[in-house]
Amino acid sequence: MINYAEYILRSYFKATEWNPDAQYSNLNRASAAILDFAPPSALSVSVSSHPTHAFASSCGLSILPSLTGSVAYLASSVDLPRTKPSLGSLVHTFGIPALPATPASSSRDQLLYGQLHLPSSRLHALYARRLAPHAQLTVSSTSHANPREPSDMYLAYQTDRGHYASEAAYSVADGMASASALFHFGVVEKGEYRGEQLKDKEKDKEKDVHSTTLEQTPLNIDEEADGDGAGGLRGHFSLGGELYASAQEKSAGVSTGLRFQTLPNSHSHHSPPTVLVALLSPITGYLSGTYAATVARGLSLASRFEFNLFSYESVTTVGAEWAMHRSDKESDEEYWDENLQELVNPIPLSASMAISDRDPVQGYLKARVSTEKSVALQYVGRLKSLLVSLGLVADLTNPSKPVQSIGIELQYLSQGNDAE
Repeated sequence: MINYAEYILRSYFKATEWNPDAQYSNLNRASAAILDFAPPSALSVSVSSHPTHAFASSCGLSILPSLTGSVAYLASSVDLPRTKPSLGSLVHTFGIPALPATPASSSRDQLLYGQLHLPSSRLHALYARRLAPHAQLTVSSTSHANPREPSDMYLAYQTDRGHYASEAAYSVADGMASASALFHFGVVEKGEYRGEQLKDKEKDKEKDVHSTTLEQTPLNIDEEADGDGAGGLRGHFSLGGELYASAQEKSAGVSTGLRFQTLPNSHSHHSPPTVLVALLSPITGYLSGTYAATVARGLSLASRFEFNLFSYESVTTVGAEWAMHRSDKESDEEYWDENLQELVNPIPLSASMAISDRDPVQGYLKARVSTEKSVALQYVGRLKSLLVSLGLVADLTNPSKPVQSIGIELQYLSQGNDAE
């Protein structure tokens, strides 16, 4: 379960037409929602509020195993959604990454976020600034009151031109500099569109004059050019790489990655939601292959195989995500008919999609197990404005203490989040 500040950050990217999935650093984000989820390990409570369209606040308290807290504020130059967020937008869920698109927003939008942790007095800040339609600058920093704990600042300059995206980053603490690029082959959407229009299909129908004409060139996999379109997975490839070096650590490296993903069902293609990713770091000998797909309504599976070419060590991880639905069959079918999901992928892909009384997804259950004999479970559900997350982490290699942690997390969204 993500915190409210991250939800607002997702909404900000949506409103400013910025696609994080286009960057190389997020190449494997879809399967990470299933394989790398973090179950709560303590008893923690947080309360969030969105009193205005451009301002939000949140405070949290962790009671066990130690007493800690935090206070956070966030301000944006664009209007952010004040409706109650959907359960899927507050959980890292598997979904097809957004299609590459050429950004068209010409406004210089910005977002400022700050969080103070108590009693350590550690301060975390984030600043995002749109420099041009195709460029964005992000600065994040962490400051410690204790001089023995080093502070850090991270700068990232990102560009997105539809067919390819690039990123140049630098970390002050360890002097690590990196440059990456990701090229997309297959489908690239062109034209001006606003995130606020995409989040509400009802408004789009009423405002046809603001609708977008998308130019698409689909790449069909395992299908002849003159075929009937019945077989094979339809999607597109993304190929990229990264160079990084640290003067302080006196080290350098390179990595390359390839991703294949099917097209969303809204593009008249009904291939099962599938994402395949291959990563290779030749200097360190790291090799990874990941497969994730929705195999049934509400059920997504993922697997990852990691191998070191030098030490011959390997780790295999498998995971599952189950979206639990309401028992109200009539309301459920009506919801899916309106949203054109074809009963294939019930997981909301938009972070700004507002929840409705007919939302069939009432909870998510995640499970992960690896050859290192570690097991993790997490349940996330919603009771009106209260979100509940339960987690368990076990280590089967430790018979004296197999259960490593058990936690519960509660998030309350105040009535200020309701639409006016």
